[in-house]
Amino acid sequence: MTYDASSITIKSEQEAGEEFIWLRVGRLAETYPTVSQESIEMGLRACQLSGESEFNYETRYLQGNRDHRVTPEFQACYMQLVKEKRSKLKNA
Repeated sequence: MTYDASSITIKSEQEAGEEFIWLRVGRLAETYPTVSQESIEMGLRACQLSGESEFNYETRYLQGNRDHRVTPEFQACYMQLVKEKRSKLKNA
């Protein structure tokens, strides 16, 4: 496959944010500087895996609104990601 100038697509900021998780992580990290980017990334990945909305994650865990609920599937996915991260650190 060959690439030329027609292969390049310029996305709007919104389109890029929808496609690239790292961009959303960066935005949330700027908004919530006391939360690590690693934690935010795991939260967004758990949203992708569980089907939870990122709004619900942000409201519950980043804004600290304990009245706002997330699904048990999200919680299970997040905990699995944490376990995998710990396992990688332990084996490194």
